[in-house]
Amino acid sequence: MGNNVGKDFGLIERNEIIGKNYTIRETITVKIAPSHTVYTDINNQSTKSKFGHAWIEFKGESIGWGMGGSKMEGGSDNLTFHDSKGYDPNKVTSVTLPLYTNEIIGRINNAISKMKSGDYTHFESNYNLFNNNCIDFVNYILALTENGEHNPDYILQLIGDTPDKIIEKMQEYIDEQKETETPLVIALTESGIFTLPDDESIHFDHNNDEVKESTGWIDNNSAFLVFDKNKNGVIDNGNEMFGNNTSNISEGYAKHGFEALSQYDSNQDNRIDKSDIIWSSLNLWIDKNIDGKTDADELIKIECSGIESIDLNYKKNGIIDENGNQILLTSTVIWNDGRHTEISDIVFNTHISSQKNNTLLNSDDIWL
Repeated sequence: MGNNVGKDFGLIERNEIIGKNYTIRETITVKIAPSHTVYTDINNQSTKSKFGHAWIEFKGESIGWGMGGSKMEGGSDNLTFHDSKGYDPNKVTSVTLPLYTNEIIGRINNAISKMKSGDYTHFESNYNLFNNNCIDFVNYILALTENGEHNPDYILQLIGDTPDKIIEKMQEYIDEQKETETPLVIALTESGIFTLPDDESIHFDHNNDEVKESTGWIDNNSAFLVFDKNKNGVIDNGNEMFGNNTSNISEGYAKHGFEALSQYDSNQDNRIDKSDIIWSSLNLWIDKNIDGKTDADELIKIECSGIESIDLNYKKNGIIDENGNQILLTSTVIWNDGRHTEISDIVFNTHISSQKNNTLLNSDDIWL
């Protein structure tokens, strides 16, 4: 957990939202108390929370999910409203996420109001240490933004299945929340590029951290422009594409796909073609079965693809398509049969799958 214990990470906005003049209408703050944090109840009795706790603050109210008398499950009265006052503030880690649309704010407010009145249609009313604990409650609330992922409100669910693990991975969580993934995609036909939604069906390691996140993707009428740097016949991660996860020749990472590709324009004529040294190393990855994995017949050398050149003079686009992926920047590919098709830097919706690991808990481990 290190220095994350007791740290307030402040307001975190997604990178693609910053600068777009969205008005923050409300916020939701996630709070995490690590194991063995002192908790003082409404009767001023203090105990140590053996396993820690997670809760939210929304519209000025502290709202969490606690245990019943059996330590395993309880009734619908397990909502807690004292967590922010009860837990030692010097130990509590917090992060605040903005909400921009009345639709999502209303959805969260409605869900909490229903739970307060005893309506648990969409959330299990019985607390369970193993599969319906305080973290499940927080993730349930955060997941209410998922239908709005095409809008700016979308919030990732927490990373980790214990408060301590969530605190340990908080910076990773924030980086994922802020980050965008922008590989270059080439339309193979003049019909353009069509994307697929981030719906847990495709997973890929965009940001080179050896974690495959759920991601938006492209259909098989388009192709990723790729550079198999380790020559293993597989596109392992975003560093072998051209986007904001591509390492620069000098240092750091490119800001977007066209910047990543432009560093290989060896004759500086603002296009990539056979006169550039990298040309023979470029491939098109056509994910024929749309599974996010590089199969043997899916990589085509650009020299054999029919592409004559790629124009590096891009224009800002910014259109968000029906699947919530953003066509950020666009330029032109010229084919040797005279066709012109689109090449675009696409911001894919991504999130880390909310899959729990196999950590075993004892019935004596208490989530307050």
